[in-house]
Amino acid sequence: MRRPSRPIRGALLICLVTCLIHAGPQAFALPDSPTVEELFSSRVLPEPLVPFGSEPTAANNQTLAIALTVFDQRSVADDFSVLEAISL
Repeated sequence: MRRPSRPIRGALLICLVTCLIHAGPQAFALPDSPTVEELFSSRVLPEPLVPFGSEPTAANNQTLAIALTVFDQRSVADDFSVLEAISL
């Protein structure tokens, strides 16, 4: 039985590490029409998003998803303006 040579293992390891480095952090993404559960588990904010009052509409969820996506891409860490601007 033939054993794999060490250079191939080393090349695979280098390729894997390079791919991980260049991939960077996973981008935040929500579906176009997210459900309440998907918004709850989005984890953009330190605490989960929990609806209160009446059940949010699909339009409410879509508006919030867009705002969370923009918020996640902000360049200033304490800029909450996009979240403050929406009214659901």
